[in-house]
Amino acid sequence: MTYNIEGFLDKNNDLLFRDLKKAMCSSNNAIIQQVFPENELNSKRRPTTAATQFRNSLVKLMETLHSKEPWYVRCIKPNDHKSPNTFDEQVIKHQVKYLGLMENLRVRRAGFAYRRTYDAFLNRYKSLCPKTWPHYNGSARDGVQVLVKHLGYGEDEYRMGKTKLFIRFPRTLFDTEDSFQKRKHELAALIQAQVRGMQQRKKYQKMRAAVTLIASYWRRHQAIKLLQKRRWAAHIIRCFIKGFITRNEPENDCNRAVSHNFCTKYKITIRVE
Repeated sequence: MTYNIEGFLDKNNDLLFRDLKKAMCSSNNAIIQQVFPENELNSKRRPTTAATQFRNSLVKLMETLHSKEPWYVRCIKPNDHKSPNTFDEQVIKHQVKYLGLMENLRVRRAGFAYRRTYDAFLNRYKSLCPKTWPHYNGSARDGVQVLVKHLGYGEDEYRMGKTKLFIRFPRTLFDTEDSFQKRKHELAALIQAQVRGMQQRKKYQKMRAAVTLIASYWRRHQAIKLLQKRRWAAHIIRCFIKGFITRNEPENDCNRAVSHNFCTKYKITIRVE
């Protein structure tokens, strides 16, 4: 099948002219007045397209379906030839057996139309209970029992079978599914927060390591400068002490600076006097 998009935009923009809509709003017919309300004429919004109208109709239909309790119809062929008023007992028994209708009838007779295995129910909805999230150490049946109590299921809303959980009302399952959808957004936000925190922690550790490295090099540079100053000061003090000790000896490298300083001071003092 070949899909043809010719004329799609024209069909999607199938709008009613404003003057025609105004004429329909001025009609005295109650049905026409309900279909074309006067408040649409005062609205400055762009008229809805055919696709938008279809989407809105589909949303309203889904809301209506979710507010109702569904019923399912099983069709059984009476015979292989589809002849009227002819019932083949073997064909009907075969269909009833392999379609699971007997089990379905027993469940519906008890009033529990929805059933889930314990493992499937617990794995899907365990995030809704703090005691079962993220892992439950006990059996799946005990975990489901804890979960349904936390969700507030009434005694007439469910039954615990041998391997499955039976739910009486569809609304109970729908509410649980809605809670699960909200919980998924919370878990997504939590995961995002954890990932962002880990990224920021790695970034902080890199910055801290860089700062530590820079500080260590700076302290090394400062220590080298201080050592040089101390060595220079120790050298000056050592030379002065040796020169003072050997000041009365003939002039040499040790007492030359001391002798020169004393003589200079002495001569300056003599001149002042």
